[in-house]
Amino acid sequence: MSDFIRTFLALEVPVETLRRVQKTRDELRSSWEKAGGPAVRWVSLDAMHLTLKFLGEIPAPSADAVADALQALAAAHGPIELRCAGVGAFPSLERPRVVWAGIEDPAGALAKLVEAIEGRLADLGFGRESRPFRPHLTLGRIKDPRRARGGMEPVVAPHAAADFGGFAAREVVLFRSELTPSGARYTALCRARLEAHGAVPERERR
Repeated sequence: MSDFIRTFLALEVPVETLRRVQKTRDELRSSWEKAGGPAVRWVSLDAMHLTLKFLGEIPAPSADAVADALQALAAAHGPIELRCAGVGAFPSLERPRVVWAGIEDPAGALAKLVEAIEGRLADLGFGRESRPFRPHLTLGRIKDPRRARGGMEPVVAPHAAADFGGFAAREVVLFRSELTPSGARYTALCRARLEAHGAVPERERR
């Protein structure tokens, strides 16, 4: 029986953008703790990324097929201009479970890339995501959402319109996620350059 690995596709965000996000995350944490909110599992800087598709547990050999598909897809798409802005919560500020920083896709290029990924991976047997794609960076996950009802809005409000700056996404990464007692550990299995003119993408194997 093949070994299974937990995988997902994502874009990495520049460190300078993440540092601005981290500052706001720390302010949110301080305000939330002062307000007596329930425990939150706050995401560390090195674990923040823009997830495009979570693949879940897949047979290890299937990662090669995903990497090959990713190369072909990335070669057909150019770098994507994005902006990290806004703070909110899923499913809502009244019933928060996940605190996030938003990602704006003004030209719609990211949405097109995600749709292409969904279509290509459906051909490989992966199910399509049923929920609308809402690009974001996860800042924290509330451990007991029932105790957080109605309490997040005054904490988030001062940061709701925060602007963390624009950046260009230039590659898509296939990550392996390993769950450990100290948190998830991510390893890049494949890096595919976003190159609009069909050049062969850079690929990294580990």
